[in-house]
Amino acid sequence: MIEIDKIEDLLDYKNLETLHIDLSLADKDINLSNFGSVLSTMTNLSNLKVDQWNIGDNGANGLKTGLSRLNNLKKLNLRLYYNLIVEKGLISLSMAFTNLTKLKILDLNLSFNKFNILAISHLALGLAKLSSLQTLNLILRKIL
Repeated sequence: MIEIDKIEDLLDYKNLETLHIDLSLADKDINLSNFGSVLSTMTNLSNLKVDQWNIGDNGANGLKTGLSRLNNLKKLNLRLYYNLIVEKGLISLSMAFTNLTKLKILDLNLSFNKFNILAISHLALGLAKLSSLQTLNLILRKIL
């Protein structure tokens, strides 16, 4: 396990093939745009797990920036439940799937966010572009 003080410290580990990063206990003001930029340099990643709380549309867009450049990714686990992601953020995140042509396993938990059915239809279009996908675990629970 590696501890880092700031997201930019990951730049020292550009050649990682597996990364599990838990940002759920990080400060609320963490800049996920920076995380997306740093993530985009880690082109050897084949397995990525991200746990994140306290993000909204800007954070989802930051993730899209990073994910869309990870062409070697085969397994992705995004645990983005209990966030403030609305339509714009989910649509942005869905666009990242277009470039993940080698992705075989996707675990995606978007429960208890604030997007609507239109955003879910964009998600479905993004998921349809995952031509190598073999396993999909999708959780979209809403607050009643």
